[in-house]
Amino acid sequence: MIRLFMMMLSAGIPQLTNDRDVEYLKETLALDLTLENARKKFIDKFKEAKKKSWSTSVNWALHNMAHKKCTGPKNVYK
Repeated sequence: MIRLFMMMLSAGIPQLTNDRDVEYLKETLALDLTLENARKKFIDKFKEAKKKSWSTSVNWALHNMAHKKCTGPKNVYK
């Protein structure tokens, strides 16, 4: 899989622009860890994301309220 991403570097995909992007992928996939340590890392990441999910929800709610305030109500039944 990593070789595929290395080949994709030359394709000009905006999210994949240099070797650091592929290194990030390797680190995220925990390829250097044992299966047990990788499993623990992923479980910890899921727990961390779950703890922080409320702040993301609040951020989106505030964003949506601000957007509605700026654009005003729209008549969708025209």
